[in-house]
Amino acid sequence: MELIFIVFITLILVMAMFVALTRLRRVTYLIRRENVIEILEMVLDHKATINDWQVFLGVPIRHDPYLEQIRQQCELIDEQEGMVFRNKLLTKVGESRVQNLLEEIKKNDQMEF
Repeated sequence: MELIFIVFITLILVMAMFVALTRLRRVTYLIRRENVIEILEMVLDHKATINDWQVFLGVPIRHDPYLEQIRQQCELIDEQEGMVFRNKLLTKVGESRVQNLLEEIKKNDQMEF
């Protein structure tokens, strides 16, 4: 009788844990256009840290293909024009290319509204 009770309680605990785990949501890192504009402005103003920049470059933006394309272009710019000197993350050419992307995002953002 005790064995049946222990098995029953264990089964209920396992089921409760399963239900709890399936109901919990994963933490997601949702990047919006405002966030992309902010990080690009921070890079151009030399206020972004290497960590800020690397997190942006390293996290795919699956919910917005346009922003993902911008992120991929920034990855390419970083590969070609990246440098770390004090708070400067890119060469002048890289900063110019990021400035062009920033203007494109802002122009595209205004067209949508």
